Formats: sequence, structure tokens, C-alpha cells
Amino acid sequence: MDSIMSSNAPSDPFTYSAEPRPVKGNRAKYREEDVPTNIMADPRVARGSTYSLYRSRAGAGGLPGASATLPPPPTGSSRMADPVAAKAAAKKRSWKEKSIYDYRPPANDRDQVDLSAHLIEREVSTVVTEVTTQTDSFAERPETPPYVPKKTGVDISTQMTADDQPFQFDREVKPLLEVLVHKTLEQSLLEVEQEEELEAIATDLEKLQLEQEQEAARVRAIEAATIAEHTTKEARKAAERDRVAREESVRRKVASLRLMKQVWPEIAEDTFQWFEGRGQWRGPTAHVVLKDFLPWL
Repeated sequence: MDSIMSSNAPSDPFTYSAEPRPVKGNRAKYREEDVPTNIMADPRVARGSTYSLYRSRAGAGGLPGASATLPPPPTGSSRMADPVAAKAAAKKRSWKEKSIYDYRPPANDRDQVDLSAHLIEREVSTVVTEVTTQTDSFAERPETPPYVPKKTGVDISTQMTADDQPFQFDREVKPLLEVLVHKTLEQSLLEVEQEEELEAIATDLEKLQLEQEQEAARVRAIEAATIAEHTTKEARKAAERDRVAREESVRRKVASLRLMKQVWPEIAEDTFQWFEGRGQWRGPTAHVVLKDFLPWL
């Protein structure tokens, strides 16, 4: 008995093993999606006034359902050796600031989440300080003196009399006068050459126009002669065609007349004999008798 009690003591772990077996039940494996949901029976829909709930929980502070204090960290002796559990514990200890994403829903589904801390803007007072400053008065700037370059070299003076002047008018003007006269003559010759060239061009143009007119007149004369020749030729051809047509007509008439003179006697004799043979041809005497004396026959 003592051994049985000692085996059932809570200090020993309870172990049980059984063979796996399928779960039998009438519940379907998948939820029916076509079944309509009644909003009056839906547990996710909050009912009643939420204003009273907000007032009752506003004084408590923080989010409902969230713990105000963090659990104490585990000691070295009770710290788990599992790295996953250690990572979860470290993440749990790292929570410092409350956030809407850290909210754990309570057991009651009808509790509302207080989001006023995230929906209302916080007023932050800004410290403003006024500072003034004033610059000193400055004296007016004097005018800038004109620029005078620094003198370099040595000053030397020369004095000349009326006899030893360095400038002689005839000698200094002669080159300029030669250039001026030569340029004038060259320009004059150039203008004369241009005028003669223009006159030659005008003469050649008149000659060319005269030759073109003569050529045009010759071409017109040739065209008129060709047209007259063609007209005469066509008239001769028409006259020749008329003559040939008349000769052909006369030839046919003569041939027909000769043929009739040769054939007509025989045709007339044969025709008379044929009518007499059939009894349809009457002689001249019989015809006069039947027509004048015996018309009733």
C-alpha cells in the first residue's frame, strides 16, 4: 500500500502512452463559406455605449489588457538552455515603450481598445527667445583718386630751331600723293573696263536675241512648209482615192453590162420555156382575148 501511495504521489511525473488512432467526429474538415453570418450573433461586433467604457478606463492609463510592469528576468539558475526560449525571453525583456502593436486582446471580446493616445496629436510647447542686435555706424568711404601709373625711364628734352626741322612737306607728301594718284587712275581704268565689258555683253546679247529670232522664224517657215506639203499630199491622196473608186465603179458597171449581154438571152429563153411548160405563161393573143373580150373568164 505504501508503495502504491508513493507511486501516486505528485512528486513523480505522470506518464501515459497509447497507440495513435484517427479522430472520429461529425464535424466537417473545412468551414462552409456560403453560410451567412448573423451580425446580431457575431462576437466580433461590439454592443452598447463605448463612451462609458472609455471613461471608466481612462483613469487607469495605458492599454487595457496590457501589463503595467514587466516580469522580472530569470536568474542564472532558472534560465533555459533552449536558444528559442532565450530569444523570446530577451524580446520580452526588451519591451520598454507601449505601442498599439503590443496590445494583447483580453479574454472578453467586447472590450474596446483605447486608441486616443495614437489618434490625438500631442501638444509640444516650443521655447521662444527674442534676441536683438545693432551694428555700429560706419564712416563714409572717401572718393577713389584717379589712377596714375608709376613713372618709368628717364626724362629727356630736345630743342630744335627753324633751320633744322625734322619734317619736310614735299618729301613726306610725295609718297602719299603717288599712292593717291595711282589708286585714282587704277580705279578709273577699272571703271572704264567694266563699262566696255557691259557694252560688249549688251552687244552680244542683242546679237544672240537676233539669232534666236531668225532661228525661230526659220523654224516657223519650215513648219509652215511642212504643213502645206502634208496638206497637199493628203489632198492628192484623197483625189487619187476618189479616182480609183470611180474607175472601180465604172469597171464593175462595164463588167455587169457585158455579163448581162452574154447571159440575158439564154436566161429569158429558159424562163419563158419554164413558165410555158407549167402552163402559167400565156401568149400575147390569148392575153388580149381574155382581158378585153372575155374578162369573166
